[in-house]
Amino acid sequence: MINLRAFFIRMGLDSTGSTVIETAILLPPLLLLSFGSFDISRMMARQSELQKAANEASDIVRATVPDTDQKKATVKSVIMTSTGLATDKITLSTVYHCGTDSAFTTTTSNCNTNAEKVSTYIKLIITDTYTPLYTKFGVSSGFTYSVTRQVQLS
Repeated sequence: MINLRAFFIRMGLDSTGSTVIETAILLPPLLLLSFGSFDISRMMARQSELQKAANEASDIVRATVPDTDQKKATVKSVIMTSTGLATDKITLSTVYHCGTDSAFTTTTSNCNTNAEKVSTYIKLIITDTYTPLYTKFGVSSGFTYSVTRQVQLS
């Protein structure tokens, strides 16, 4: 019993190589956590950028009422400038809301214009794709952001 106790005391006092072993055990999980945190912060920052761009576009739509293609192109160019997205990632379309229906329609012909109030909206859709760093290691694939706003004009 005394020999076993002396053995454990000696092992507790001997620190030769323990730092290397501890580092080898702790380094991989710490690296995964740090890369994951970095990637999540990039994802959230991009989502925030797209939300801010959609809010900015909503404000512009309320101020300018883009009822012509030229005005819609101006709103698109502002969004392109603030987000760095291509034209095909930004969609502006006019949609209508008939009376108390919960769905939007692209034409007023579906509405009973005599009996129902028809409201006009501009529908803004911003899409973007994000490819996380860990996809380079074959872990997963990227995903698509989609931010949608409907701004009532009348």
